[in-house]
Amino acid sequence: MNKTKMFVITETSPFMMSYVIITEAGNCVIVDGGRPEDVPLLREKVKGRKIKAWFLTHPHFDHISAFNQLVQDGDSDFDFEKVYYNFPDGNTFVSKDGCEDWESLRNFNAILPKIQDKAQVVHTGDEIQIDELKVEILYHYEEKYFFVKPNLNDTSIVFRVTTPRSSVMFLGDLGPEGGDILVEQGEEKLRAEYCQMAHHGHGCVGPDVYMHIQPRVCIWNAPAWLWEEEGVLQDYRCYGTKRTRWWMEKIGVTEHIVTANGTVEIEL
Repeated sequence: MNKTKMFVITETSPFMMSYVIITEAGNCVIVDGGRPEDVPLLREKVKGRKIKAWFLTHPHFDHISAFNQLVQDGDSDFDFEKVYYNFPDGNTFVSKDGCEDWESLRNFNAILPKIQDKAQVVHTGDEIQIDELKVEILYHYEEKYFFVKPNLNDTSIVFRVTTPRSSVMFLGDLGPEGGDILVEQGEEKLRAEYCQMAHHGHGCVGPDVYMHIQPRVCIWNAPAWLWEEEGVLQDYRCYGTKRTRWWMEKIGVTEHIVTANGTVEIEL
């Protein structure tokens, strides 16, 4: 019997995020996909397989601009059955000329009519079955949670993918405020063997989120310079990657996958 496997794809473009999960039936699920320059490696792993689902965590350019371009081009290698997402209304955020954050969301909205029959907005509590994979949506952005408008990081959907043998937590780029809401799900909902580190491992959710997840392996979408990042970034809740690594050490994690070191295949 074929086994479930996941490819953590190394970055061609800086600190992007791209995952391909291959099911026992040989179908695949894509998470994000990175920028257009990351498409060749993505294509190599998809290899003409049926794409049962494509999950987009949030509309930052380093996560969804490849998806936008592939849909715009009508690339037949990436025909998919469903795309799952929950993006905010573009009017929620201030548009700035030349802002890539805004541009990627606007570009997605422009291609949405092409894929309307395949697009599904997900919400906290949704469960999606894809072959042997169970996908649980554990968090989606709701404006009512925030007194101050969040950046796009906190609009990331958070979901756990469970197979009969393992589990992976995808945190997207979730930040400290979103993490506060996520922990309300409780430890049982958040437990996972593998954890994609939020926001590439820096300026991310607080240690309480990772304590709830209790991962055996941490996955860092990080180039070498980010893996070695020191110190506090902006305020007392915004830490560099080395501090996040220290948290993981205290939790007892000893195994780390860093995309700077190349594409990695994991058996789930």
